[in-house]
Amino acid sequence: MASGNDCREVHRHTPYYCEENVYWLARSFLSEQAREGTEDASYFAVVVSNPKKAVPMWQQKAGEEAMCGLVVWDYHVFLLECSRGGPHATADGVGAAAGQPLKGKA
Repeated sequence: MASGNDCREVHRHTPYYCEENVYWLARSFLSEQAREGTEDASYFAVVVSNPKKAVPMWQQKAGEEAMCGLVVWDYHVFLLECSRGGPHATADGVGAAAGQPLKGKA
């Protein structure tokens, strides 16, 4: 998994298309596992939405800096990595910490 760098420098990225970014990110991670001959993790695309189609996300590049990068999307997709060290979410490529582990417990 990419670490320490903005994932957009390493992985394919399309602004405003979180589902496509998650697809390419997962594909890259799975290809890396195949090359290394390891299967240390499983990956899941997680779609977040609600009946109001209003999913607030902070620290987004598309958001207003004065509002802490807030954007209200109709849905959002992120990548969940489940490994021996426990599960953690990975940003989709749009947020400020794209491709990096997100803080919090799964």
